[in-house]
Amino acid sequence: MIINQRKAHTAYRCPACSAAATGLVASVALQTSMLKLKCPCGKSEMKMTYTNDKDKIRLSIPCLFCGNDHNYVVSREVFFSGDVFMLCCPYTNIDIAFIGNEDKVSAAIEKSDIALNRIFLEAGFDSPEQLRALAEKGKDEEIDNMPDSQVFDIIRFLVADMCEEGSIDCPCHKGSYGFDITDGGIRLFCTECGAEFVFTAGSVAEAERFLDCDSITLKPRE
Repeated sequence: MIINQRKAHTAYRCPACSAAATGLVASVALQTSMLKLKCPCGKSEMKMTYTNDKDKIRLSIPCLFCGNDHNYVVSREVFFSGDVFMLCCPYTNIDIAFIGNEDKVSAAIEKSDIALNRIFLEAGFDSPEQLRALAEKGKDEEIDNMPDSQVFDIIRFLVADMCEEGSIDCPCHKGSYGFDITDGGIRLFCTECGAEFVFTAGSVAEAERFLDCDSITLKPRE
């Protein structure tokens, strides 16, 4: 019997060598055990496994920019949808992982390379270690206001589902979004026009209130 597997191309930036490690994840293989995408340099790996209910996928991604491993939870439908989506370091707001169609993932990595080179040039950095030191300093300064990782997971999961359902209304309708942290909570913003929506979630309970939202409207930034 031939099983019609769902597949997704994945990539992350290795904190040891800065290269983008890439691989193909099959839904059937993920059903049986934890999968590890290792960088060819052998010094880092991205881990993927299903949650107990098999509806979501847990990701543990090493970060080039702050040196930590970041944990995310993504719905199975979003992960294998074929549409590319990115996951970012919460301290620098720079993309560290790319998941989706092979061509779209490759294009996203190329676009990210250009943005990353521009960041290094403008900041006068010669290596990722300098950016990592800056992120570590920012983390120490903002740790009291930093949302719990579970809050991030809930908000990311909600936004991913809304993207899939077309329930996010943005003035430019480009459908490209990012996150950052503000004094008021977690800001969802359009990477094209800058329109935004702030999730005022300082705790898991506050974040879970947003799960009842049917849609979100991004407003132009004042």
